[in-house]
Amino acid sequence: KQSSDWLWAVDAEGRIFEPGPRFAEACKRDAELLDGLPLAQLFERSRELDRLENHLQGGHAFRGLTLQLTINGQPHWWTLSASPCEGGGLRGVASDVTAEKRAEARVSYMAHYDGLTDLANRFMFNETLHRQLNRVRKNASLGVLCLDLDQFKSVNDTLGHPVGDKLLTEVARRIEGAVRANDLVARLGGDEFAV
Repeated sequence: KQSSDWLWAVDAEGRIFEPGPRFAEACKRDAELLDGLPLAQLFERSRELDRLENHLQGGHAFRGLTLQLTINGQPHWWTLSASPCEGGGLRGVASDVTAEKRAEARVSYMAHYDGLTDLANRFMFNETLHRQLNRVRKNASLGVLCLDLDQFKSVNDTLGHPVGDKLLTEVARRIEGAVRANDLVARLGGDEFAV
């Protein structure tokens, strides 16, 4: 069984040296192509990458930097920790935390969006409405539209919930198509929508 962590090392200039097979596998690159590559080039520009570059330049130990990179066209996240080496450079350990990041993103999405229609949910609508009401106090304008579907219960009762779900999804798409791009459309629950 393979470990979920792998070792890495960089020279005093921050270039990867002697990447192991586990590192190469995690990158989905040949070890020969990684050898001599600046470690920072693997990652997307971010504040965390700035911190990594500072640690690499100074040869300072660090723990728990989480950085994003693209592997096979997909976003991935690694957490890196390292200690200085004698003679310069750093040696460290990396962990792929992509599954955790994706799970966090999914939980956050589920907290703010309706699972059936992908519209904002009641919680996100209320948060956004609160922010916009604060702006109204500063001479901005605001409009709120609330609507529900008449006799929706009879659709579910006579044609079944799968048809009712399709109807709700189609209504969501039509409302989105009728408003401006910066307007928020939400499903508040059941057959209730708001813009």
